[in-house]
Amino acid sequence: MDFISTDFVHITFWSLFASLLVLQILDIHSTHTALTAVTKKGHRLVEGNPFVQGAMERFGVIGGMVIIKLPFVILMGVFLYPHWIHSAVLFVLCGFYVYIVRNNYKLVKKYS
Repeated sequence: MDFISTDFVHITFWSLFASLLVLQILDIHSTHTALTAVTKKGHRLVEGNPFVQGAMERFGVIGGMVIIKLPFVILMGVFLYPHWIHSAVLFVLCGFYVYIVRNNYKLVKKYS
């Protein structure tokens, strides 16, 4: 027995999934902006995740980010389906990426 209407679950799920896609694009942009900005002291910021840093060193900032994010987004689209618990997972992931994007832009503002 569902305690939430199917239409509500579908709308919520796909809205959150679309938000996650937009946040992935914003993460790529904010990371690229942060890593290519020169600080006031003439230094560059570095990626904090060593796995992502390795991909960026091999494929460039944008290429490395796309290579990391594309499988993640595809897996989310394949394994998650419109269900209230999966919407909750997407909600948490969106919150996580809002924090990351906000932090990236704050770093650019602080050090540029």
